[in-house]
Amino acid sequence: MLKLTAKRKKWFVLPQDESEETKVEIVHLKPGEVAEIDEKANSVVGKQSGDEFVTEVGFSMGIRRREIIKRSIADWAGFLDLKGRPLVCNESNKLKVMNEYEWFYDQIEEFRTTLTDEVEADEEGAEKN
Repeated sequence: MLKLTAKRKKWFVLPQDESEETKVEIVHLKPGEVAEIDEKANSVVGKQSGDEFVTEVGFSMGIRRREIIKRSIADWAGFLDLKGRPLVCNESNKLKVMNEYEWFYDQIEEFRTTLTDEVEADEEGAEKN
């Protein structure tokens, strides 16, 4: 019997903030969601080259990074706008933060990996019982 599972989320503190007040809530992306992101990042371009039609396949890491950031972050705390007010957690602001801080994407990927490992360990434990 197949049973759908609930979304797993977990709060992580950003180590780059010494106050430990800046944190993100990460959503576990299921394998199908990651595959969908990777598919979106793949591109196939066909063009005429002399007498033949050539197909080129590429992968856009930029598209993948944006989609991972948009889909992985459920919420955040401790993010401020230019005037020092709390920054709303929405797609536009997620991308602004990613573009502002070079390390942000890598940190989110690290948190995502940690959460995925925890989810997989829990699933393996449930299967054994």
